Amino acid sequence: MTATGPILVTGAAGFIGRALLAAAPSLVGVTRADADLRDRDAVVALVRRVQPTQVIHLAAVTGGVQFHQDRHAEVLLANTQIDANVLDASAQSGVTRLVALVSSCAYPALDQPASEADLHTGAPYAGSRGMGMAKRHLDQMCRAISGPPSSGRVYTTITPVTVYGPGERSDAERSHVVPALITRALAARRSGDPLQVWGTGSAVRQFLYIDDLVPLLLDEIARDTAPPTIIVAPDTGCTIRALADTIAATVGLTAPPKYSGHQEGQRMKQLRSVFFEARHPAVTFTPFDRGLARTIRSLSDGF
Repeated sequence: MTATGPILVTGAAGFIGRALLAAAPSLVGVTRADADLRDRDAVVALVRRVQPTQVIHLAAVTGGVQFHQDRHAEVLLANTQIDANVLDASAQSGVTRLVALVSSCAYPALDQPASEADLHTGAPYAGSRGMGMAKRHLDQMCRAISGPPSSGRVYTTITPVTVYGPGERSDAERSHVVPALITRALAARRSGDPLQVWGTGSAVRQFLYIDDLVPLLLDEIARDTAPPTIIVAPDTGCTIRALADTIAATVGLTAPPKYSGHQEGQRMKQLRSVFFEARHPAVTFTPFDRGLARTIRSLSDGF
């Protein structure tokens, strides 16, 4: 697909947005300072001003496990407003290609890896149901707005597993598990205490290095055909215990991590794509140990 106008990126101040703009400075990134995306009139004015032909929609109200558990209604309402406004304003202004991110928490909690076909089956994990349902709605809106091929619009979603890497925020309430554990491990090294970890350590999670996601987004926005959604999952994941042990050892802690036994979250969160390999046969992913080491160094000021 040949762009005839700017490519607009929402959520440009976020972790993924910053990495995307750093890799492709010609993109037009917008943040909350440019427009409150919950305000339809503000979004319409923004899109009219930029006049994009393509949109990468990253903006979301999101956080870590505790943030989502405490704010189901807030997260559901805010994200539904944001997504509806961005997609509707884009369609009305003639945007032909849009790629939006769906969270892995939108998929149902299954005892086996979920694929793209499972996105709208079963209930998402109760602890993140606000975000899960909002992201399902985002995917459905993309499908509805795309319509038949004759519409000329290709609005699709991408579901990366948990994205991590240098530059991710590390505050206690909003962080995802990797920066949260690294930050706690560094604090434990200063205090001499063991690393404190929520849950039992048995939960399984998958991780995607930020530098692997960015080129995929740029590749997908340039294509004029796509399945409705694509999962990006480099491997089958690891347990939180294995993650915590690796972080503790890398930071230099000698005492084993201590587990709270509660706030485990979803026990198994595993996705697998039926589309990705055929669509991106040459892609190789950063090994998790290498990406984790880079992330630890970035958060520990040269450790």
